Amino acid sequence: MIVLGLAYVAAHLATLTISRLPWFDDTFFASIADSVRRTGRFNLEVAPLWIGGPIYLYGPVYFLTLAGVYELFGVGLVQTRLPALLCGFGILVVGYLIQRRARVRAAAATTACALLAFDPTFHQSIHSGRTDSMALFLLLASFLLLQVSAGRSAWWSAASGFLAALGVLTTPRPGYLAIPMGLILLWRWVLRPDRERALQAIAWGGVSLACLALWVAWAFGGIPAMLAYFASFSETYAGGGGGVRAIHLPVLLPVVALLGSLLVVRPRALRQELVFFCLAGILGFYAFVKDKGSFSGLYAFFMTPLAYLLVGYGLCRLAEAMPASRPVRGLRYGVVGMLVAFNLGIFTARSLLEFLQRDSRAPTAAAQVIARHVPPGARVVGDDKFYFLARQAGADFQYLQRGGTEEERARYHAGPYGADFVISAEPDTSTVLQAYQREMGLVPVGTISTSTDGTMARMISDVARWAGIGTSLGGSYDGRIFARREARRP
Repeated sequence: MIVLGLAYVAAHLATLTISRLPWFDDTFFASIADSVRRTGRFNLEVAPLWIGGPIYLYGPVYFLTLAGVYELFGVGLVQTRLPALLCGFGILVVGYLIQRRARVRAAAATTACALLAFDPTFHQSIHSGRTDSMALFLLLASFLLLQVSAGRSAWWSAASGFLAALGVLTTPRPGYLAIPMGLILLWRWVLRPDRERALQAIAWGGVSLACLALWVAWAFGGIPAMLAYFASFSETYAGGGGGVRAIHLPVLLPVVALLGSLLVVRPRALRQELVFFCLAGILGFYAFVKDKGSFSGLYAFFMTPLAYLLVGYGLCRLAEAMPASRPVRGLRYGVVGMLVAFNLGIFTARSLLEFLQRDSRAPTAAAQVIARHVPPGARVVGDDKFYFLARQAGADFQYLQRGGTEEERARYHAGPYGADFVISAEPDTSTVLQAYQREMGLVPVGTISTSTDGTMARMISDVARWAGIGTSLGGSYDGRIFARREARRP
């Protein structure tokens, strides 16, 4: 088991930079974290024409953590994705401990966590430089301490409240998970209204609210200003909608089957804090989190681990309720078999595609070309995927595609910003490239070219896109480097 675990960790570390090319979210969070590291401000320095002021949508925890990583190891793609990966591993460990606290047998808990480890949504999320896995790790760790706190000192509840606040201050999107935790503490007090349980609820709520209040006071100055700030992002930040994606069904259907069976054969087994927390979390995700359109299903990460915890719980309780029942045994084996086939099938196809496309996905050749043409201290405008390579070469970087109109960006980058180079995969017919050509008189000085896909790689990519999981299964570092011909404007 230890050898398999080490092999799993090694496989993730080996594919961290090639599992997908650097994309918008990687660079967005990296830019803010680097701004925090250098200036102490939460600014999006790659796109000053797009969002000119500080960004307080997410809270400080992730950016302070990533800023610390950059301070120690520099800005890079590995450094950016490593916190999410490590927190993903942490979710697997905490998920196992949560199940064990709910008296799930070790075999069932291990099975559920192993299935989660290969889930496609989980895999994609922990390979991105995003806040999600850190937030969910902290919130699940908070729930674990809440489980431990039953019958113990209020300090355990206080620690749980602190971790819950840190999770919300990593990103508020999964903050609805704090609601069932608060309700659990309240229900414990209702069942036994004594001083000890009242102190536990007060400690949890007091610590979490105090942490949140400190951030609100520092960042916004007060609750009205905070509400006004979030209202300006309401169209893109929240909304729910209840749409269940096809890729969610392989885990949601087993949850319904397992819990539905328990409702028939042992309904008392559903009166468990773990079941309430996970079901409330799944329903909260579909009610409050916008996960449609351009969001590409990424936020289903907040729901997916909860579903697997219910799978482990359902497998264990059904085995205890009717150990000799052939239909129940068939249901349990069928659930595990279906998830193994689905998750391992996608994981294998993804791994094979990464191997087949390793030359085009690896940043080494592109880094060499950029370092040859872009000197340290230069100012670069380009596509998302070139952000880390330009920074690695010692250059500054801003987005080619975001902020104002194309003409406004081109004038700003030619003038106040003083760009020296443009690195892009845009064709000559692109209107954005033509705008920069007019303003900067671009001269091609280098080409980044990688190998083309073979038949098998194209086939896997086509199937993945058809299944709706193709956002991270293709692409290359192909592009061109342009130097400005006109002198910088004063």
